[in-house]
Amino acid sequence: MERERESSEKPPQPPEGSANSGCLRLILAGPILVLGAPLVAAMRSLARWRRGREIRVRDVRDEKFGRYRCFHSVVDYPSSCESCSQLTSALAVLSSSLSHSSDNHYLLYRESEAGILLGLGPSIQDLAERFLIMCRKSSIEGRSLLWLSLDRSRYIGEYLEAEKCDPDAGDTDRLLGEAPLNWALRIRRKRSSVSTRYEIHLHLPAESGTYGEDFIRQLEAT
Repeated sequence: MERERESSEKPPQPPEGSANSGCLRLILAGPILVLGAPLVAAMRSLARWRRGREIRVRDVRDEKFGRYRCFHSVVDYPSSCESCSQLTSALAVLSSSLSHSSDNHYLLYRESEAGILLGLGPSIQDLAERFLIMCRKSSIEGRSLLWLSLDRSRYIGEYLEAEKCDPDAGDTDRLLGEAPLNWALRIRRKRSSVSTRYEIHLHLPAESGTYGEDFIRQLEAT
């Protein structure tokens, strides 16, 4: 009886030959993996070569929105280009031209389904450093970042409730209509194996001269 009980309690055994078939699959898959990785790398290199090294600026539009001039464009950088540094440099030049010593800078974006508002103070250097850090973050992929400049005599909380704000859901237009912003930049990044694309929406005072055109030209400078 004990022997019968022991035999009945033995765990089920795998079908005969299954272990051998698993080993055979691993043996056959090995060469495919070894050959496949260089093939994928070669295809990506070919795609980058076909794409070229030029910076492409397209869909440039200049529109009027209330008291603002709005510049819209799509900038596509090759993957070999340090696009974040180039964008940061262009923003620093723009901000130093338009911002005043009495201005405060802000960043508004969404993460984990909640709006986040960061106060960056009046320093253009602090603005540029934060912009460069955010530009390189992987978590912002496909999300809009809204950079704002507002006179420090104004309280940004009068015009928005940060946790509920979403730059992709029309809150940018509402802010432009209600808050006396000195300038605003909304930017969204999308990466691929061959390039990094940015959707850019720049809002400047109507009397800003050629600053908008200069900003777009600087984005495509090599």
